[in-house]
Amino acid sequence: LNATCEHIELTSKFFNNIQFSDVRLRIGTNVYYAHKFILAKSSDVLATLLYSQHWTSNDSEIVLEEQDECQGDVFEK
Repeated sequence: LNATCEHIELTSKFFNNIQFSDVRLRIGTNVYYAHKFILAKSSDVLATLLYSQHWTSNDSEIVLEEQDECQGDVFEK
């Protein structure tokens, strides 16, 4: 249990951290600093987007246009 708690504590420093992120998600007026690997691992859609020929290393922001009811704090949970 201690190892699990330690792992969570260490990795939580990377959550929404501008210093360690390699991509930004913009959802409405909210910006989340993220990691392409984690996003791709969690979503086939984002994996396709982030690792496609159309995505370049210069692209550092994904703008997601969502309905107002879908713009909650989904990335803050």
